[in-house]
Amino acid sequence: MIPTSLRKGALVQGIRGQYRVNSELGVGGLGKVWKGTAQDGTSVAIKEPLDYGQQIQVQINFDKLRVEAEVLEKLTGSRPMILQVNQASQGCTIDQSIRGHIVRFLDVNRIERPSALVLEFLDGKSLDDDVRSTKQSDFKPIDEYAKIILNLVKALHQNNILHRDISPHNLITTPDPSKNPVLIDFGTVKEGFNQIAPPQWSQIIKPGYSAPELSVGLASPSSDLYSVAATILFMYTGVNPQYLRTSAGELDEMKIQLHNISPDRLQVLKKAMSYQPGDRYQTADDMLNALAGKFMQVTVPQ
Repeated sequence: MIPTSLRKGALVQGIRGQYRVNSELGVGGLGKVWKGTAQDGTSVAIKEPLDYGQQIQVQINFDKLRVEAEVLEKLTGSRPMILQVNQASQGCTIDQSIRGHIVRFLDVNRIERPSALVLEFLDGKSLDDDVRSTKQSDFKPIDEYAKIILNLVKALHQNNILHRDISPHNLITTPDPSKNPVLIDFGTVKEGFNQIAPPQWSQIIKPGYSAPELSVGLASPSSDLYSVAATILFMYTGVNPQYLRTSAGELDEMKIQLHNISPDRLQVLKKAMSYQPGDRYQTADDMLNALAGKFMQVTVPQ
């Protein structure tokens, strides 16, 4: 078991309330997530950074948690905000219908160097598990999910935010169809499109879903769109896209067509998943418009 600060039964004192830790939900490269209970009995998710190993990595984990908290509060937090110093510029410009597809910020245990991030608890399962447990022969629900995810990514990019870790593992489906899918795990998010040093990227590469340039510390809006396309391809096939490539690294059309994907769908996904970032769609609108022209009715918010 990975050692961390929190334990079952522990109390987390937040800025807005107190939370009891109940059980472990999962652990990743940067942090561990627990299920907890708020004072009013509501279930919550409590995320803490991993605090063992080399000091530089521990510092990165804490820094990432704070960035995640700040970004999620701007996207989904209620007022008055906790972490925003400049209250006049708090919050992001994002449509309410899109906001509901992002895991909601609730609280942190302290403002300076938070070590516990409290989020809404999502009673559901990952899109990865959902797709693998469901035989999908109708593409219409998938097309609708594709539209939602792209409009969500569009909203993030309009607010100068890159997610950098979109995959079926980080999208949750719940019993409430109106919320689905919900994007979680903003631990690798970045505000601004500047590049960062490669060492901080070693833990966020997901084979099959991460754009190639992420492995050398580069990212742009087209990197997120690559991951969206890979996620859509997984929804169509139930197969990790890394197993749907040729030895040269291109998508293998023969393998993919075994899953009855139309040529129009495939061409859109191939462009979005081009190896070179410049060969892909450069904005979510570009990809939404391509999808609308190819195989589905898509409303592109202005």
